[in-house]
Amino acid sequence: MNRYILKREIIANTAILGTLFDGDKIIARSLENPHRNSIKDSAIPTGIYRCTKDDTGIFRYWKLINVVNRSNIEIHNGNFEADTEGCILFGKTWSIMKNQLAVTSSKETMSKLKKILPDNFELEIIES
Repeated sequence: MNRYILKREIIANTAILGTLFDGDKIIARSLENPHRNSIKDSAIPTGIYRCTKDDTGIFRYWKLINVVNRSNIEIHNGNFEADTEGCILFGKTWSIMKNQLAVTSSKETMSKLKKILPDNFELEIIES
């Protein structure tokens, strides 16, 4: 099974920014919720997760399987921390928009990822 690495690079109070790698190749930038005491809208714990094509969720890209104490964790489009409740957002670049950390061109990036990522893969989340 293919494994992709999500390396968290900027951990701020308002969001976590990372980079998605296929080997040494950067394929997207990410934005997640920051670490919080609340499980529902906190960053996913570091680790290795199986991702499967999502035919039932809200966004229908991929979902992460077996995230401890969580359900319905998806990979989907969005630009800001307010666009996620514990899921992972992917975009082309990091930015500051409306005075917030953001990822850009998220819908375009998700369309690109649908073409290059398989239906099932492993996602390893690490912090630098």
